[in-house]
Amino acid sequence: MEAMYSSSSSYDGLPDTVKPVHYSLSLFDLAIGHPWTYRGRVKVELHIKTPVKAITVNTRELVVHTAQVISDGSSYNATDIKYEVDKQHCTFEFDHVLPVTADQTSSLHLTYEGTMNNHMAGFYRSTYDAPKEAGSDHSDDSGDGDGDDTEERVMLSTQFQPSDARRAFPCFDEPNLKSTFDFEIEIPDDLTALSNMTECSTIRQSHNFGHKVVKFQRSPLMSTYLLAWAVGDFEFIERRMVQQSGKTLSIRLYTTQGLSARGAFAIDVAQRAVEYYSRIFGVEYPLPKLDLLAVHEVSDDAMENWGLLTFQTTALLFDEKLSDPSNRNHIAYIVAHELAHQWFGNLVTMDWWDELWLNEGFATWAGWYAVDRLFPEWKVWTQFAAESMEEAFQLDSLRASHPVQVPVPNGLDVDSIFDSISYLKGAALIRMLASFVGAENFLRGVSAYLVKHSYSNTKGADLWRALSSASSKDVLAFISPWIESIGFPAISVHAMESGKLALRQQRFICTGNPRPQEDTVTWSLLVGRNQSVMDRKEAVIVASRGPCILNTDQGAFYRTRFDHSTLQQNIARLDELSAEERIGLVSDTAAMAAAGFDGSDTSTVLALFQACSNETECHVWTAILSALDRIQSVFSSDPRVKAALDGFAIKLVSTALDTRRWDDQYDPANYLSGAMEAMLYSTAGLAGREDIVDESMRWFSDFIGGNETAVRPSLRQAVLEIAIKHGNSQAFHALQTAYEDIESDDIQEDVLEALGQVQTAQDTQDLLSWALDGGIDTSDLVDLVESLARNDVDIVQETMWSCIQEQWNTVIARIGGSNAAMEPFVRLSLSGLKSSKYVGEITEFFKPRDTTGYKRGLAVAVETIRANAAYRERDMDSVRQWLSEHGHMDA
Repeated sequence: MEAMYSSSSSYDGLPDTVKPVHYSLSLFDLAIGHPWTYRGRVKVELHIKTPVKAITVNTRELVVHTAQVISDGSSYNATDIKYEVDKQHCTFEFDHVLPVTADQTSSLHLTYEGTMNNHMAGFYRSTYDAPKEAGSDHSDDSGDGDGDDTEERVMLSTQFQPSDARRAFPCFDEPNLKSTFDFEIEIPDDLTALSNMTECSTIRQSHNFGHKVVKFQRSPLMSTYLLAWAVGDFEFIERRMVQQSGKTLSIRLYTTQGLSARGAFAIDVAQRAVEYYSRIFGVEYPLPKLDLLAVHEVSDDAMENWGLLTFQTTALLFDEKLSDPSNRNHIAYIVAHELAHQWFGNLVTMDWWDELWLNEGFATWAGWYAVDRLFPEWKVWTQFAAESMEEAFQLDSLRASHPVQVPVPNGLDVDSIFDSISYLKGAALIRMLASFVGAENFLRGVSAYLVKHSYSNTKGADLWRALSSASSKDVLAFISPWIESIGFPAISVHAMESGKLALRQQRFICTGNPRPQEDTVTWSLLVGRNQSVMDRKEAVIVASRGPCILNTDQGAFYRTRFDHSTLQQNIARLDELSAEERIGLVSDTAAMAAAGFDGSDTSTVLALFQACSNETECHVWTAILSALDRIQSVFSSDPRVKAALDGFAIKLVSTALDTRRWDDQYDPANYLSGAMEAMLYSTAGLAGREDIVDESMRWFSDFIGGNETAVRPSLRQAVLEIAIKHGNSQAFHALQTAYEDIESDDIQEDVLEALGQVQTAQDTQDLLSWALDGGIDTSDLVDLVESLARNDVDIVQETMWSCIQEQWNTVIARIGGSNAAMEPFVRLSLSGLKSSKYVGEITEFFKPRDTTGYKRGLAVAVETIRANAAYRERDMDSVRQWLSEHGHMDA
């Protein structure tokens, strides 16, 4: 996979003969109902840089009816309109040469027709259930109480990142072709329209009774992927804040009718985050308003459209009665992440997609940085170490990974790098870089960068220069190996008789030690409490008197492999390590065993788990139980090993669970306490601890009987999962049926997670057939396969693969129009397989199919299967032996 990457990037974009500067876009004749069409007019003011007889724009699934250029008083009508469907290009050809207009603008006038699709991309529709209005034609007036009191409604919204503005209007759809935008849309009188900017006029239509044209103020200079609009039956809550300049900023949170009150937490976070970012970045939020909109079907958690941020409902709305308190953590981070983009990504934008990581990595880091300041009690950097860094490590340990700064020759391939490398590894590198230059210097450099490059496009080198200037350090030399190379290093630590430590860095690969040609990079590593830089392959340092920890507070992006004596020394002094360092010790030791790195094996990991049984930090338990889940998943093919690992898991968590049962001390304001209880409860229950299973089945019965509050929200998902795993097919079908009648999005999410714990081939097949046939929203299909992928039963994974092959046409029909959904669906639905025999089947199945948009995800899945198969074959005997020697199974 590595040969496909080069150190420099070029891209196959639009011809550079013209440059857009302003769009005037008008949409009208929206058919809100079949066939879901609309018409549009767009006028693009542009500079013609060289004499041309053709102009090429981006379009997808649009029909352009007319094209005309007006230049210097002359009019030129296109004589031919040609489409290159594969390139998503539309070319207008003219009989005459269009004159150069370098010092003035020409204008391209287009009329076209499009469709409001249901693919969560471009200009699209999403459906939701809403209470019926009294007296409506569909209301149930029989009085028997059996009628459905909801009806299906539709809202319209956009999702243009990375390359889907072209699905909504013909445009020059590349991030470095920034323009200003005037936008207007004709909609029914009883609906509301939103866009990036403030509404400036509403005109009732005399020629189209019952409709109005809503026009918005001109936008600032921005990329096409940041343009946005929405239409629906909306309501809002509002906050108004006075900025440092004295200007008043309106912050509104919009939802469909009846939901806005649930936005109180999110809008409070939004206001505080805007105030915080304005202060630390030294630049005020630049638009006159800020809207946050809950959308019922989205392909990801949220999108940073400038001035009109869109969110999945559960990433924005919190129900005080029904939401898990931990959702506050998720909402706060997502809101803070998208708001960080208003500066880093929107105000200043990467020049091309090869530096996507700067947008997403920075926003991820800034999101956690802000949440840490707003909610210090949440310990989010400990959470980051346990969750985000570990997810990035897992992907980046594959040969199918990619450099953080990855060449993207074709913008159509960019969906595949919206992944854990760009977001999470990117954030980890930003965090490490901030430590290298110092926090104050880092923020000072970022502020200078934003001021200098406002409303323009940049390359990474622009940021490195700003940070170097602020810190007097060579940032480029430090960061280059990290962003230009695939993977990351592991430091091997060997104790010497002299009391010193021998260190050696090499690339870490999840299938074992790297081949020589794979280990040519030398990274600059921050080592030890004093954060000294190790910039060579090998070094010798003096051992400290305390525990031996190189990656202080897990602040740098590398793993550590300790020799036996040093590891035992650290285990004996766990209480002297920070929570982040205990996470690193657990995660790194487990990863070394899974890879067989330098002879590491799983018996060492199980022994480390035993030493951690008295752990008190929630996020450290996240790391422990995540690593244990991997071991259970890989080795549970042997029924005796599975039973022994279940017994081990019960014993591991029971001390912490039984000494801190939260029934009488549950505090919903302290989400970490509830989250820790839920993790321990889930582990014990899924492993079969009888009292937990019995209790869960009682609560499950009450829940199925219609009592949605039978179990408190923080435990709901755990209880439902335990009931599905230890119940029978009747329990599965009962919960599946209940899903269809649940109105709460939060509860529906928990139910989908629980349904992933099915235990039989037939139930798995029934579940997937129901889901693909429309039983769940398109936007939830990825969540369902993700929950199934976490199931440790081999037959479930095998059945999922069989079902996907049999129903591939249905998969394509449901999500094939959205690369953002297709890539994780394919990757997650295959990654749980643990036999290398499936690699051949997968290769043959996808060979004749167009894998554009999910090719990288497919490669990740195949390599993950190989890694799991190799791990199972290599360590099964070692696991059996350790479990037998420690009394968890008979010899």
